[in-house]
Amino acid sequence: MAITNIPDEDHVLRLVSWQRVRKDEDDNVTGILGEAFRRKPDEDALSVNWQERVTGALIDQLRAAARLIRDTQESKKIGAKSRLARLQVKATKEIAKKRGAKIRIVHEPVDGNEPHAAIRQLPDDDLELLEMIASEVVVDHHQCGPLLQP
Repeated sequence: MAITNIPDEDHVLRLVSWQRVRKDEDDNVTGILGEAFRRKPDEDALSVNWQERVTGALIDQLRAAARLIRDTQESKKIGAKSRLARLQVKATKEIAKKRGAKIRIVHEPVDGNEPHAAIRQLPDDDLELLEMIASEVVVDHHQCGPLLQP
């Protein structure tokens, strides 16, 4: 399947581990840390899922994304406290552009996860940009545990 740009009005979902969730002193979730948008050393793009590629209500899209991501993980596990952070494509590109980065958000299906997508050319060394994405672009975030319940 050809790689295609995701429409600006759509959203992508990023799996965020508990360690990269912003919490207060009582472990109450207050947001997402910028580190959640840093690529792993062996990645050439930030892995996300295209929300609107799955039909249905938001909760159905989130459940499908959590299951697809879990099922394509080597461990076949996602931490119950992990979150799915939802980002609007246009806002993500605009904030990156303000920092001088021309990112691309593209549909890149993988085996077992057809809605898989990638954020390409996102600089890993611009911690301020990663924090801006976390604080200004994340629309909302959802705990994975309840999404994975039968």
